[in-house]
Amino acid sequence: MAFLDNILKKDQKDAKAEKKTSLALKTNVPVLLKRPYMTEKASILAESGKYIFEIDPSANKTEIKKTIKNFYKVDVEKINKITVLPKKRRWGKKMGKTSGLVKVIVTVKKGQKIDVLK
Repeated sequence: MAFLDNILKKDQKDAKAEKKTSLALKTNVPVLLKRPYMTEKASILAESGKYIFEIDPSANKTEIKKTIKNFYKVDVEKINKITVLPKKRRWGKKMGKTSGLVKVIVTVKKGQKIDVLK
């Protein structure tokens, strides 16, 4: 029975992967970039050509660079990847954790900018 369970789990994982790639192909939206990370600090950094995005934790810097270059049509100079760990929180009597996230600070060439509300 365990063998059949493993086969079913693999099929489910394959279906999820196909769904992700088909979504990216149909909508032209990169799957690696979840959303722009808009805060007060992010808007100050945007004036100097640095933009913050929340990304998929499995993405690496070269994949992110290619995705941003293709999607936003800008030249990327530098990428800083930041992992925000989950924090312990309390809800009444119960303890839990917030969800962690991975974000990147993308520096584009001077004179270029990204329209983050695209």
